Amino acid sequence: MRRVAFLILFGVLMLAGPAVVAAGTVWDDLFPAGLMNAKGEKVETKVLDGKLVGLYFSGHWCPDCRRFSPRLVTFRNLNQAEFEVVLISYDKSEPEMWTYMTSFKMPWFTAGYKTPAAEALKERFKVPSIPALVVLSPTGKVVTLEGVPDVQNAPETCLQAWKANAAEPVREPLPPLDEGEEAGE
Repeated sequence: MRRVAFLILFGVLMLAGPAVVAAGTVWDDLFPAGLMNAKGEKVETKVLDGKLVGLYFSGHWCPDCRRFSPRLVTFRNLNQAEFEVVLISYDKSEPEMWTYMTSFKMPWFTAGYKTPAAEALKERFKVPSIPALVVLSPTGKVVTLEGVPDVQNAPETCLQAWKANAAEPVREPLPPLDEGEEAGE
């Protein structure tokens, strides 16, 4: 009898196992191909788990981006236990993106150059100008679209404000995908 029960339980787990694994996290949904670090090495999205995440829309050719990036590097390094950044590149080429990341010593991750995930996030947020920093809660809810002025004007207090906003249950999730758009495309 125990053997039959074990076999039934084993069979159920074998059938359910792939569904559980496939479920993933909000970060897996946003970055289905994973992330890359500043050295170009593949990194799993679990590095973002439990953190506020700033989607940094930026490009090396942009003078305002080059002025803001050192501030963001300092801010991220001071708050790395609770805050991480993912670069969404507006650079004109992949080598330019890597040069930007290395020359500014960006310690964070990138969605890659013109990857489906990066392009989907550009489309989803339609940032009017760069630099832009969209801060998401650990569950993927939009905390603020005003991350750049927050870091520029109140670096000592903005993280606490973001955490308070992230805790509010009334915040809206990420904007829905456009009709016909699939996640990761």
